Amino acid sequence: MASWNAWHWRWNPHLLAARGYAVLLPDPAISTGYGQAFIDRGWGRWGEEPYTDLLAAIDGALERPDLDRVRTAAMGGSFGGYMANWVAGHTDRFRAIVTHASLWELRGFHGTTDHGPSWEAEFGDPYLDPSRYEASSPHRFLDRIRTPMLVIHGELDHRVPISEALRLWTDLQRHGVPSRFLYFPDENHWVLQPRNARLWYETVLAFLDEQVLGLQLRMVQLLGQRDGFRDGFLGFFGVLVDVHRLLSAGLKACTTEHARLKACTTEHVPPEGLHYRSRVARRPALQSSVA
Repeated sequence: MASWNAWHWRWNPHLLAARGYAVLLPDPAISTGYGQAFIDRGWGRWGEEPYTDLLAAIDGALERPDLDRVRTAAMGGSFGGYMANWVAGHTDRFRAIVTHASLWELRGFHGTTDHGPSWEAEFGDPYLDPSRYEASSPHRFLDRIRTPMLVIHGELDHRVPISEALRLWTDLQRHGVPSRFLYFPDENHWVLQPRNARLWYETVLAFLDEQVLGLQLRMVQLLGQRDGFRDGFLGFFGVLVDVHRLLSAGLKACTTEHARLKACTTEHVPPEGLHYRSRVARRPALQSSVA
């Protein structure tokens, strides 16, 4: 539970606005700051009132004449990542979806997160009745997903374990959904290292360039750089709408770097049946003395 009525540079909308996007930061049911009844309205009903609130907010924003109703994307992290996955299985109105540290299969998540029993206050005891977990689990709607997705996750995330991203990524690939995976071996629920945070922003913007504007995807030049900015991630769901321009960055194939910078981006060719092909490009590892 959270709210967007405060500024933070993680998931900072100003960086996206600077690239030519209008950014909507909705507070749907279950958000804080609007009273207990507003939280209760979405409690244990994540795919219901929170979802319909988001769509209503989007429709309202797109009444503005200066926004393009067609070139839109959705982004989310943590609970927002869950919502991004839910959106992917319930509408194809967006050109792209970015999902970070997201929940995909809720019943399994109960047994892998750092404190599964705390979720029972909202969804009940899954050993006695798993129905509420199953009803709210985005993975059940995999066969409906048509929107290209960028999956992002950190190996050290204990709140939403990496297994959620690996399951999501595998499911998307097996079902031929256009998708990419940005993997941080040394990050947790938040992207904390400066260069990784910068890579995160540039990768997301490159994906939006490709999917929303139809620009060619190119290699992100930030990989291997030592400068950047610090900190990482805040639970988020945002909607991005192209206004008039975007600067192009890029990302393709897979890059792995070791030492204190460890980030991997992968692209797989959509599978033909159950057969996989992949394109992999690797750069030399950085020396361990890199600061």
